[in-house]
Amino acid sequence: MRKRGHRMRIYVVGVAFVLAAIVLWARLVQVQYVRHDAYAALALEQGSELREISPVRGGIFDRSGKPLALSGRLCSVAIKPREVKNRHRVTAAIINALGVSRREVREKLRSGRRFVYVRRQCHLDRETREKLSSLGGVVVEREAGRIYPFGSLAAKIVGSVGVDNRGLWGTEVALDKELRGEPGQERVIKNGRYREDRYYRFVLEEPRDGKHVYLTIDVTVQEIAENEIARAVRTHAARSGIIIIMEVGTGDVLALAEYPAIANRRTAYPDSMWTIRSLSH
Repeated sequence: MRKRGHRMRIYVVGVAFVLAAIVLWARLVQVQYVRHDAYAALALEQGSELREISPVRGGIFDRSGKPLALSGRLCSVAIKPREVKNRHRVTAAIINALGVSRREVREKLRSGRRFVYVRRQCHLDRETREKLSSLGGVVVEREAGRIYPFGSLAAKIVGSVGVDNRGLWGTEVALDKELRGEPGQERVIKNGRYREDRYYRFVLEEPRDGKHVYLTIDVTVQEIAENEIARAVRTHAARSGIIIIMEVGTGDVLALAEYPAIANRRTAYPDSMWTIRSLSH
């Protein structure tokens, strides 16, 4: 009886192992063949992220090719508050690198948001970028920014762009489609903690940079016109003034100066200040 019972137990265990193996093989076939595409797509979605690659915005030049607006690579610094472990260290590093207040950094860390910008489109050297990127919860993005070599000269004509690199005023918005170009796309691979790793990314589609625009404006004539109209308005205690200088033979506008003028593109001006009155009125 004991021998028969022993054989029965061996038989039952053997059948159980066979059934378990069949179930595992069936599951393996389902995962590897039947639902392979669905699981592969899910793994790709969870372990990576699609991100847009900003194109280089086209430049704006005067009639002789002097640059009035150019694109350069700037940096944007952001925080992922939930991933920051050493808040004191992160706060000190950001304050030293960006010159922002301690209160501002603390408010962003306590915001409860998953991702929040600290500073958009700023200049950072390579050492500072690497130092900030090494801190957990700090993200340093490289993005295209706008540079105006002649400062506020011809500001109303050239215009300005927003932090998203889209035109807001002047030529920047009038020819925004041509200047902006078309963005590309890249896939950023995440590590086991679902954090991005800058060394694991590949380009799916290269961006197409924007086209350059050449104006009839002459930088030298424009500067003289702006200085003279400002002097004349102050001398005669006028409220405003306009100068338009044209080339008679072609009708090209060599200079278009108005006062009051835009002194700093980063200053918030009302819409009426950006309006070119000599054209719109």
